[in-house]
Amino acid sequence: MRYLLSFVFLMFFFASCSPMSSKQIKYDLSSPLVVSDRAGNVHDISSLLDSGKVVLLVFWQPWCSSCKAEAPEVQKLLRRYNGKLSVFGVLSGPGDTVDASGVERFMKLTGATYPNVRDTNVEITKRFHVRGVPTIILIKGNQVLYHGSHVPDVTPYL
Repeated sequence: MRYLLSFVFLMFFFASCSPMSSKQIKYDLSSPLVVSDRAGNVHDISSLLDSGKVVLLVFWQPWCSSCKAEAPEVQKLLRRYNGKLSVFGVLSGPGDTVDASGVERFMKLTGATYPNVRDTNVEITKRFHVRGVPTIILIKGNQVLYHGSHVPDVTPYL
């Protein structure tokens, strides 16, 4: 009996550790998604998606070393597919949890020029089931094509 319980525990443990694909997660893409970047510019992500653009949401934090490593790759995608791909950085958490000077240093250090939005009420973070940083979400139309921690190959979706 002890072995059976151990086996069942291990099965649940490994099942919970396996990565979830974007097809296993239910996303709410029906509600409008309009955001403002740090400069105050308004971006209607829902309209971009409705017009057929591919959108990459990059959830990150200034202290995240993996985020620093991936930001230049995201920037390369933006340069390569400018006009076909829209990229938005997303900084989650209340105002006092994100170091504004750290954001500036990060942007300069990585060469990232894409707009960054604050998700102070973590609505976007919850909507896309983000559990940590970096998390990258690739969306086209009403479908999430990728949800993971590495920069995906966007070429097939453009």
